[in-house]
Amino acid sequence: MKRHRALLRQDLAIYIPLVLLTLLVYYRTVGFDFVSMDDYIYVAENSYVRSGLTLQSVRWAFTTTHASNWHPLTWLSLMLDTNISHLLSDDDAPYAGFYHLVNVFLHALNVVLLYALLLKMTRAKWPSAFVAAAFAIHPLHVESVAWISERKDVLSTSFWLLTMLAYVRYVGMVENRRLKAYILVVILFALGLAAKPMLVTLPIILILIDYWPLGRTALQPSVARQENKGFDLWTGVIASYFFAIRDKFPLFVLATASCVITYLAQAAGGAVQSFDIRPVGVRIANAIVSYMAYLSKTFYPVRLAAYYPHPGTSIPTWQVVVSALVLVSVTVFAIRIRKRCPWLIVGWLWYIITLIPVIGLIQVGDQAMADRYTYVPLIGIFISIAFGALELLKGTLARKLITAAAAIAIVMLAISSYVQVGYWRNGITLFEHTISVTSPQNVVALFNLGVAYQKQRYDDAKAVEIYKKVVSIEPRFLDAHFNLGNALTNLNRPTEAWHEYQVALKLNPRNSSVYAAMGYLLAINGRINEACALLKKALSIDPNNADAKYNLEVLEDIKRQGEL
Repeated sequence: MKRHRALLRQDLAIYIPLVLLTLLVYYRTVGFDFVSMDDYIYVAENSYVRSGLTLQSVRWAFTTTHASNWHPLTWLSLMLDTNISHLLSDDDAPYAGFYHLVNVFLHALNVVLLYALLLKMTRAKWPSAFVAAAFAIHPLHVESVAWISERKDVLSTSFWLLTMLAYVRYVGMVENRRLKAYILVVILFALGLAAKPMLVTLPIILILIDYWPLGRTALQPSVARQENKGFDLWTGVIASYFFAIRDKFPLFVLATASCVITYLAQAAGGAVQSFDIRPVGVRIANAIVSYMAYLSKTFYPVRLAAYYPHPGTSIPTWQVVVSALVLVSVTVFAIRIRKRCPWLIVGWLWYIITLIPVIGLIQVGDQAMADRYTYVPLIGIFISIAFGALELLKGTLARKLITAAAAIAIVMLAISSYVQVGYWRNGITLFEHTISVTSPQNVVALFNLGVAYQKQRYDDAKAVEIYKKVVSIEPRFLDAHFNLGNALTNLNRPTEAWHEYQVALKLNPRNSSVYAAMGYLLAINGRINEACALLKKALSIDPNNADAKYNLEVLEDIKRQGEL
């Protein structure tokens, strides 16, 4: 009993500091606003999310591909936030702070789950604690936590880690009790996919941990002989891997289905770029360089941005070659020393494999890379570092030096993350910083800065100035022309606004929002019949356009009263 209490105290002595460290870095986000990149689409101006959990909103969550994604569990979690925040406040307007609070809670939960998972698998307390601490406060993870729209990141990772914990439990159970344990693994995995399809690589990661630290597969001849008596050596190795892959088969089926659904959703939303825009060679070059860029920012996390513009064909050949050589060299080295240092090959492949869905081979959006994509992959790098250090802890001096280095690294990462979190206070601070660390020509950051001035400062004049700069750099940026038209409408400059809407229509003649905005512009200038015609056109394209519906009803009511 005394031993059990002592172990419990030791565990709490690690769990509590991990949670406190996480809160220390992220507590300020509870006072932060929405940012102009996606937060309005996901929450602030999303009528379904703002209505909370209703029969209609739940049905929508499971059937929509809004924001070019299918992730019903993420939508449901945001809707639940709305319900709870309404219980805490009489104000019907969405309160950004509560959504931020839940993101921080989920991130802290992930830190605890990660430590529990590694401890259960390895029984190595301090390396596991270091991995969890680095995961908790690394600056590359700020985007996933401080951005409300990335609820899908922190939520799906909770299910990722719960799936792994359930799998480790399943592996350790006796044969006749395994079925229920395995069903739990499948359910948790399916829930994770419903939060974000990033989990599609998890079955492969389970195969990796079968090798190390679980020791279920037989790369080593001695293990093959022990686990496969009656077989020759290589038959044993093959059989070992067959059984390791066989129990992942249902997970691979779910992952494949998720890939298909995600691709269809993103293609339908216009998020997937064609190979005409981004040729295969450009994608491969950017992917190779991005792998190295993420590694570089892991060890030197500076000049982090909310949006990194895609370099296109301007990536220097030498950079691609050097990056490829480093990646291949590390992989070969990890394979060669796998028997002595299995944690290195597992950690390295964890990093490489989990980045594949978001490395840009299938280009979704126009960014070169994104900090949020490292939320799960960096766990692999942290594992390689922490368990590599454990191998070096052979003498008292080495132990002291490594412990001091780890403590200094955690403190430096915490300070850097604390600063990085501050940039996410609102859209203006975020995108002014992004422009300063990337380029004054970063049109996506400029566009979102304009949105922030419109929606958070209600400064249409400043927004017009920014949008004009955007369209001068990228004349085919439809949303910039549309928002410029809206800002000019608000400033009572109808002729200029009409011109911008016309440009937007040339870029997409089937844009319901543009027709609705043009109808509104005509209505406030007294041209009721023409306004009604445009609003009807908007509804013929998109019958669910709420602005067009409302304005048309108002105008038709005015016409009826005029006739009376």
